[in-house]
Order: sequence, then structure tokens, then C-alpha cells
Amino acid sequence: MTPQPRLTLPTLLASASLWLSTSLFAQPMMGPGHPMEPGGSGWRHHESMQAAHEQHLASLKAQLKLTDAQQDAWRQFTQSHQPPARPARSTDPAEWARLKTPERLDKMQALMEEHYAARKAQWLQHAEATRTFYAQLTPEQQQVFDTQTWHRHAAAQQPQAPTAPRRRPIE
Repeated sequence: MTPQPRLTLPTLLASASLWLSTSLFAQPMMGPGHPMEPGGSGWRHHESMQAAHEQHLASLKAQLKLTDAQQDAWRQFTQSHQPPARPARSTDPAEWARLKTPERLDKMQALMEEHYAARKAQWLQHAEATRTFYAQLTPEQQQVFDTQTWHRHAAAQQPQAPTAPRRRPIE
């Protein structure tokens, strides 16, 4: 009878770490079945959120009872809600594979900074469009606008009730 090798804690930890890291990197970043892929659950959630936002804007417009003179400012205000077009980026795995880790980190940092700068510019444009629109409203309309936009913001800030953990079916 041959003796069984003893598995030590460091050996087990190293094995588990190697298994976990290889299984994580083996998964595609995007692809069929990814939640944000068109038709995926995240995409459907995004679409339903966008539909709810459009419904909110339509309801707000109806409550404000805008005049013809206010329509152009309303159009600019609603257009400022549209996200900017995403710039085409190279996601060629071969290109990223040629980079050394520090170069990849630098490239990712540059992409993040570019993304944040674009988001900030979009927010500043939205803030200016909101101020311009708000200045054209009557005091009564401003009160409706304040109430409706704060109510929506405050509701989004409410902590969500924890959901019960999903149980696996008994097999």
C-alpha cells in the first residue's frame, strides 16, 4: 500500500486560489448570456428604467402646462438627459495581450479618465439646460418642477428593503 500524500493548508489555499483565478479569467467579459447583452436581464432592466424615465418626463410636461414660448427650453432640457454616443474603442484582445501589465493599467486609467471627463461634461450640460428651462418657468410651474423632481430624487435615495436570499430547489 502506498502512502497518501498529506495536503497541507498552504497547498490547499494555493490550489483553490489557482482554480478560482483561472475560472474567473476564463469567462468572457461580454457575450451571449451576459446580462447587459441585448435581450439579457440587465438590458431589459435598462430599457424599463428608460421607459419609466420617459413616462416621468411626459407626466412632468403635462403637469407644468407649458406655453409655446417654453417649448424650446423644454426640448433642450429633455435632450440633455440623453447620454452621449459612446466613442469606438479597441477591444481587440490581441492588442491588450501585447501590452505589459503596467501598460495595460495606464491604458485602463486613461480610458477611465476619458469616461469621467465625458460624464462630467454631460452633467454640466444637463445642469445648464435645467437652469435655462427653470428660469423660463412661472413661479407656480417652478413649484411643480421642484416638487416632482425632488420627489423622484428622494425616492431613489430611500434604502431598499433587503430581499430574502434565494433558495436552491431541493433535489
